[in-house]
Amino acid sequence: EIISAASRLARMSESEVANTRRWTGVLGMLAIALMALIILANTVLSIRYIVKPIGQMRRGIEIIGEGDLSYRTGVTSSNEIGALSQAFDRMTTRVQESRAALEAERLRAAKHEAIEESEVRYRGIVESVMQGIITVDERQRIVLFNPGAERIFGRSAAAMIGEPLGILVPERYRARHDAHIRRFATTGETNRAMGRYGLIYGLHGDGTEFPVEATVSQSGTSSDKLLTVVLHDITERLRAEAERNRLLDVLEA
Repeated sequence: EIISAASRLARMSESEVANTRRWTGVLGMLAIALMALIILANTVLSIRYIVKPIGQMRRGIEIIGEGDLSYRTGVTSSNEIGALSQAFDRMTTRVQESRAALEAERLRAAKHEAIEESEVRYRGIVESVMQGIITVDERQRIVLFNPGAERIFGRSAAAMIGEPLGILVPERYRARHDAHIRRFATTGETNRAMGRYGLIYGLHGDGTEFPVEATVSQSGTSSDKLLTVVLHDITERLRAEAERNRLLDVLEA
């Protein structure tokens, strides 16, 4: 019996050892599988939180280098790589805003330069024409008095700037002339010939009166309106017409 019992105990020990070895193998395989899963998870996380954001930033650098500042990585993770990606996006936004501001400034400068060039050309034209050109503001105060007007009226531009337009008209016509200009300013018409109801007269600096032919035009807004009168002295033309009519009368007599 003792031998039989020992034999059974030996067989049980061998079975337990086999079971232990089997479970040890299973546990080992499970441990290996778990480690593989951990490595895989770390790899996926690395790809998601490290490799992919870095790749997005590299791609962004290439796109920005080509001149497109609209690219953003869009990474929102809270780790260090995410913080770096977000800082990259903020930097790109600031660069884009700075470039937009510089472009707007360049356009403003170009527009200002174009306006200045246009004003220079306009002044050159205004100063070279023979006709008198007078521009007044909404209060009928003179803001431009070209050399032609200086010659026609015998008055300097320096003395006329800021003066009322009415001082260039004989006193008996001033009220009517002022009313005519004010009515024209409210019509919305861009230009109109003056003197449709008869001759109009200018007042020379020496006090003499002379007939003029003129047109008036307006530009600007209601709060910043400018009216411009273009005129010329028709004294010689009327004198020539009178002489022609006199000769015709003589021939017909």
